[in-house]
Amino acid sequence: MGGTMVRRFTIVLLLGFILAGCSETGRKGKIVFQSNRDGDFEIYSMNDDGTNLQRLTNSPAYDICPAWSPDGSQIVFASDRDGNWEIYTMKSDGKDPKRVTIPPGSNTSPSWAMDGTKILFVSTRDAMNGELYIMNVDGSDIERLTQDSTVKDSPVMSPDGRSILFTRETLSGSSIAVLNTADKSVLSLSPLSLKATSAKFSPDGSLIVFSAVTEGRVEVFTMAKTGENIKHITPADEDRRTPIWRGSNREIIYSMNRGLYVRSLDTGKEIALSSKGDSYPSWVEY
Repeated sequence: MGGTMVRRFTIVLLLGFILAGCSETGRKGKIVFQSNRDGDFEIYSMNDDGTNLQRLTNSPAYDICPAWSPDGSQIVFASDRDGNWEIYTMKSDGKDPKRVTIPPGSNTSPSWAMDGTKILFVSTRDAMNGELYIMNVDGSDIERLTQDSTVKDSPVMSPDGRSILFTRETLSGSSIAVLNTADKSVLSLSPLSLKATSAKFSPDGSLIVFSAVTEGRVEVFTMAKTGENIKHITPADEDRRTPIWRGSNREIIYSMNRGLYVRSLDTGKEIALSSKGDSYPSWVEY
């Protein structure tokens, strides 16, 4: 009897240690994000359970829109620290920041592409509405990807490199569009009436998460990569913006009430990770 009780206690204890360090997906990750918790926008990182907060930039200017490289070794972000909006990279600990774009125009909304060998971004260098561009990590070999009158934002490449999601805005509203990297053709995936923004592919590329307007609130939706089967997954009680996936197709992180939250798509459970002016998260597994 005593031996059985000891074994049961040991199993429970081990399970507690295991579950304490895991998300619902069983993976560990880190979040990089922008925050004005210290007066102006800087870049911070933390574990994806909200622990181990670290400030990575310290500039009197705005440092915003951070994104992890696929291997977690670098972060790309936008900043006006040199008097113009430009793209920068730095190591995961905030060291060795490098400016990789130069004028003309404002250069913003960076993300990683082609397994971390290239960077996507939006620039007004050739058109005031802003077009999509791709370049090498050092800023060389810049290629323009789009050319029309709509306003572009938030480009992100699919896991297989065959397509790029982005927000396309007109006077009638905004939609999620997808660009075919082979022939540069563009297709709208969501109706303008949704005013959709900030789309991200799921890790396996089969789903897309994005923000859109419903019942007067900005909420989180998912849809198939083809634009079909649009689902509203959050209640219309608070604004929820810039959603991303955490480790699988089953958990989503987003900003709400000036903080970051994670939601399980299976249970609907929503957990606060931070609450001090934090937004625009990016997740990477470690």
